[in-house]
Amino acid sequence: MERLKVKTLDEASKKVKYEIKTIPKVFEKMYPRSKKFEKIREERGKNIKPIKRKTANHWKIKIISCISSILFFFYLIWKI
Repeated sequence: MERLKVKTLDEASKKVKYEIKTIPKVFEKMYPRSKKFEKIREERGKNIKPIKRKTANHWKIKIISCISSILFFFYLIWKI
């Protein structure tokens, strides 16, 4: 089946030739947070992607891991 290129559910129901009532309920169950973003989506006119947190690439964590690995290396040498 081909995907319908439609923006609203009303247009989709016209193309499919029957009213779509079940999809929004399923969507609300699957994505309960989507209601919070409705106003922002209308303002921007685009879907909002979730913000990815870059904790792994943070410079403090890199420095701490580097120091801890060096200390661990010296500890192994000292044990031997």
